[in-house]
Amino acid sequence: TGLTLLDTFGMDAQSVVRLSLIHIFVSVNKAKAKKIRDIIVNGQTNKESPKSIFAKVKSIGKYDDAETTRVLVTEQNNLRNLGKLENAKKDGSKTKTWVAHLEDVDPLCKALDGQTVKIDEDFSVKYVDESGKTRTWTGSSPTAHPNCECYLKFSKGGS
Repeated sequence: TGLTLLDTFGMDAQSVVRLSLIHIFVSVNKAKAKKIRDIIVNGQTNKESPKSIFAKVKSIGKYDDAETTRVLVTEQNNLRNLGKLENAKKDGSKTKTWVAHLEDVDPLCKALDGQTVKIDEDFSVKYVDESGKTRTWTGSSPTAHPNCECYLKFSKGGS
């Protein structure tokens, strides 16, 4: 696969895992989420190949290649953002800003793009989805939906 595993350089892995245990995976149910999280974290800790991690996740969900890729990309970005958030808190950052990946951005991420909140506060936004329904979303960090590629920027200045 062309899958690139998340770069854990500079992240406090124990904090990421602890945080991610309370943060719901956005693309799979909770039982599968814990298994997938364990595969990703343990696989990277043990320096397993991306192909090995991919195969294990694929077998847990009985996914096809495209679905396995979607799950891994989404959940690795989720773990990456949680790790960066934890590190930013430790480094004294006061605010966080949502940055949308602007290629093919969905309405939710478009509405969140540029929103700045205090480091310990959740983002909250009302938006209109593709079907025309008004929805509300609240969360501490990306990912907001499957395949979400958004990330956070941090500032040590006040809000």
